[in-house]
Amino acid sequence: MGVLTDVLAGVLGGFAFVADIGRQAGWALLPATVVFLLVRRLPRAAVVLALGGLGGALLAAVVPLLVAVWLSTGEGGMNLAFFDDVLGLTVTSALLLMVFQPVLPAKRWWVLGTALLVVGFGTAAVASGSASLAVVLSAGAIGVLWAGTVGLLSRRWVSDQSGAHAAGWLTMAVGHSDRLRLAPERGSPSPSLARAVAALGAVLVLLAGTVAAIGSFVIVPSAAVQEVDDRIIDWFVSIRSDGLSALATVLDAAGNTPGIIAVQLAAVPIALALTRRRAPAVLLVTAVVGETAVYLVAGALVGRARPEVDHLSMMVPPTSSYPSGHVAATVVTYGAIALLVLAWSRSRWRYAVVPVAVLLVAGVVLARLYWGLHFATDTLASVVFAVVWLAACWRVIRPGPGPGPGSGRERAVSIRNAHTRAWREPPEIA
Repeated sequence: MGVLTDVLAGVLGGFAFVADIGRQAGWALLPATVVFLLVRRLPRAAVVLALGGLGGALLAAVVPLLVAVWLSTGEGGMNLAFFDDVLGLTVTSALLLMVFQPVLPAKRWWVLGTALLVVGFGTAAVASGSASLAVVLSAGAIGVLWAGTVGLLSRRWVSDQSGAHAAGWLTMAVGHSDRLRLAPERGSPSPSLARAVAALGAVLVLLAGTVAAIGSFVIVPSAAVQEVDDRIIDWFVSIRSDGLSALATVLDAAGNTPGIIAVQLAAVPIALALTRRRAPAVLLVTAVVGETAVYLVAGALVGRARPEVDHLSMMVPPTSSYPSGHVAATVVTYGAIALLVLAWSRSRWRYAVVPVAVLLVAGVVLARLYWGLHFATDTLASVVFAVVWLAACWRVIRPGPGPGPGSGRERAVSIRNAHTRAWREPPEIA
């Protein structure tokens, strides 16, 4: 019975984490998808998605106020804390399914999986006592009705140039489904899935072991290293002021969990739209997932205590001070974006992404030190292992456009022509 209780608590905690991240960073998903549709020359579907999302957000804000006024008790007589979360998740999931359903493999399984996600989230909210069953059911029903209304009213407007209208219940943009598909994989430089997973898995094991060993046998036991770390932290404490604290808060936003997730939610669909290849999106996700694995394993093995100073951050993570997950996530996220821009863009301004990425990483490093959450060696180790991991991901996944036939000038011409076709022509359907 105790094991079952622990499992249930873990599931509820997982859904609570999803809800918290959704509140803080989920707003980036629909805007990024709207950008994706605009890049793929689907303006009508983009307008419908944007209006549907805005309408859902308005309902999530207005309905609880109307209920509170109707009850004349504020929110004291009814717990509406999870109403906007359930409604927002329902509307977002339904709208995305309506747009992308025409190109999804195993459509029924996608619909079933999405429904289970929404139902599971609502069940967890009720089981944990965070929301009542009436609130969850009403939020879900309103979300389904709103998304259904948007889909039904827009079916005839979101059509292709030949006049063929969307077919199927609550399905949009089916006439333009060729523009939603990615380019064919012929000639792709990406390696086989099994080989890539094996290679990256081996790098992860080596990295986690190396980072943990350095922390356990070099950094933590060394009195000289600790003395230098303490001096650096004491200096940051000595310069604290209200202005610098506000600046540190802004700088840290680029590397905290909601910030990284928001950037990922925006960068992944935009990378898919611009490159029409899976590899760039896979690079972005794999880099962050692998970095998190190394950080968690190394931190658990080392268990270094955080600096013994006042922590200005409102929330101090219970994890180890060594290494810094925020710094590592910043390196791989903005480093991956910079590498993709350099590889795919032909603008003379593309090199500007390098100093921008470096400044973002430096800002997060300084913010973590200023707040007293990490020692300097924690951040240095994170930068080094994150750079190594990102380089391994780039080497294995190979998300660049790839060389064309011939060499030198012919390859450059081939790549430039491929970019031109990607913008002007719809992708070829296999």
